[in-house]
Amino acid sequence: MEEKILFQSKTKLPKTLLIPLFYIASIVLFIIPLSVYLSNILTFWKFEEILITLYILSGITFVLTTIFLIIFLGFKNCHFIVTDKNIKGNGFFGKEIILPTNTLASYSTTSFLSRVKLKFTSGTTVNFTFIENYTEIENVFFQNDGENISFQNNGKTEREKILVRSETKKSAKIFFKVLISFFYSAAVILFLCILYDIDDMKKKTFIALCIPTGIIFVLGTILLIIFLGLRKCNLIITDKNVRGNGFFGKKVVLPIYMISSYSTSSILAIVKIASSSGITKFAFIKNYIEIGNVLSQIINDRQENTITTNTSPAKNEAPTSSNIDDLVKLKSLLDQGIITQEEFDAKKKEILGL
Repeated sequence: MEEKILFQSKTKLPKTLLIPLFYIASIVLFIIPLSVYLSNILTFWKFEEILITLYILSGITFVLTTIFLIIFLGFKNCHFIVTDKNIKGNGFFGKEIILPTNTLASYSTTSFLSRVKLKFTSGTTVNFTFIENYTEIENVFFQNDGENISFQNNGKTEREKILVRSETKKSAKIFFKVLISFFYSAAVILFLCILYDIDDMKKKTFIALCIPTGIIFVLGTILLIIFLGLRKCNLIITDKNVRGNGFFGKKVVLPIYMISSYSTSSILAIVKIASSSGITKFAFIKNYIEIGNVLSQIINDRQENTITTNTSPAKNEAPTSSNIDDLVKLKSLLDQGIITQEEFDAKKKEILGL
C-alpha cells in the first residue's frame, strides 16, 4: 500500500575542509616550536613557557578534531522520511531505521549539529544529525492556528489553547554581542602588547599580563557559548503545557501542573520556570512580564482549586453501622405507612450525607 510522505529531511554537512586544516594546525603547533627549540635559535626563558603553551594547544586541537571527525563520519549519511505509516531512515553510521509513525511518543530538536531526536513508545531513541530542515518537522506533528495547537500524541490528535506566546527581544541580543566583542578585543590588545615588548619584559611582568589576558579570553568565550545557547529561546504557554526551545534549541514540554514557581529578570530578559523536573530558562524574551503574569495566574488558580478540594465536605462516604440501623428503622416506618416516600427519601439523604 502506498504511503503518503509527510516530511523528508535534507542533509547539510559542515565544511569538511576544516577537519584537515585543524589537523595541519595541530601538527604545525607541535613541529615548528620543537624545531626552533632544538636548533637553539631561541634560548631565553620566555620560549620554554611559550613552547609548553603551544604543545597544550596542539594536543587540544588534535583531540577535538578527532572527536569531530568521528561524529562527522557517524552522522554524515543521516536522513529520514516521515510518512503516514512509518518513519524510515539511516541513523548513526548508516544504521537502518523503520518504525511505525503512530508509536512516536515525543521528539526534540536542537540547533547544535542540527539534531532531531525521536523517542518511541517501545523505548527506542533515534538521533539524526546535520538535518538542514530540522525546524520543519514541527509542522508535521503540530498545527498552530494562532489560538490553538493541534498535534499528534501516540497516534491521537490532541488540542491545547494558547494563553501567551513569547516575543524575541533583539536589543538584548545586540547588547550581548557588543559585550562579547569587547572581551575578545581586550584579550587581543593585551596579547599584542605582550608580543610587542616580550624581549625586554621580565618574567614576573610576563606572567602578570598573561593571567588577565587568559581570564578575559575565557570570560568572552563563556559569554559566547551562553549567547549561542540562548539566542533561539522561545516559548508558548497553553492551558496544559509550557512548550518551547531552551538552551541550544532543546525542545521543552513542561506540564503546567508540574510548575512550582517562576521568576523573571530584566537582565537578558529571562524567564525562569521551576518544576519537579528542574529549572528551565528562557532568555531574550521581550514580553517576559506578560508571561510572568500568565504563570502567576496559573499557579494561583491551581492553589485555589487545591484549597477548595481540601475544604469541601466529603460525599459518598461508605455508610456506618449506625447509619445502616437508622435506615432499617426508617424503612420499617415507611412500610408501616407512618411516613411518606418523600419523607423517607429526604431522611435517607440526610443520613447518608448526600
